[in-house]
Amino acid sequence: YNHFQPWDQNTHLAYNAATGAVALMTSDNLAMYERIAARLESGDDVSFDAAEQELLAQLVHGKFVLPDPYSEIEQYKFTHRRHRFDESTMGLVIAPTMACNMACQYCFEANKKGRMSAAVVEDVIGFVESRATQLRLMDVSWYGGEPLLAMDIIEDLTESFLDLADQYNFKY
Repeated sequence: YNHFQPWDQNTHLAYNAATGAVALMTSDNLAMYERIAARLESGDDVSFDAAEQELLAQLVHGKFVLPDPYSEIEQYKFTHRRHRFDESTMGLVIAPTMACNMACQYCFEANKKGRMSAAVVEDVIGFVESRATQLRLMDVSWYGGEPLLAMDIIEDLTESFLDLADQYNFKY
C-alpha cells in the first residue's frame, strides 16, 4: 500500500493507500525502507540496527507499517462483516426504465421497453419507509437502459425519499 514519488532532489512523497497517510521521506530513509522490506520479503535476517529500528518506529507511528502481531486480513474480514450487517445505511439501485435512446452496438439489453409501474414505485417507497427508523444514510444509483427517459419516476421517488429523510432524520 506504500507508494513513493520524487518530491525534490533528496525527498520523496510517501503515501499509504490503505491508511491515507502522507509524509515526506528523505532519499536515505527511502533506501533504508527498501532494504528492510527486501529483507523481510526474502525471509533473510530480520534483526534491525538502531537506525532501522528508529525508522520502523516512525513508519509505525505514521501508519506506513503495521506493528506485529497485526493481521490485515482479519481487519478486512471484520470491516466487511461490520458493513455487511450494518442496517443504518442502505444503498439502492433503481431502474425506472430499461428503455434506451442510444442503440449502442455493444449493449446486451437489445432495445428493451417498459417503465416501472406505479405499484412498484409505491412498493419501493414502502420498503424505504419500513427501514427508515434505522437509517442514518441512504444512497440511490439510478440504472436502466437510460434512466432519464423516466425522469418523472425519478422525480417522484426522489421527492418521496427526501420527505422520508426529513421525517426520519437520515441523509439522502
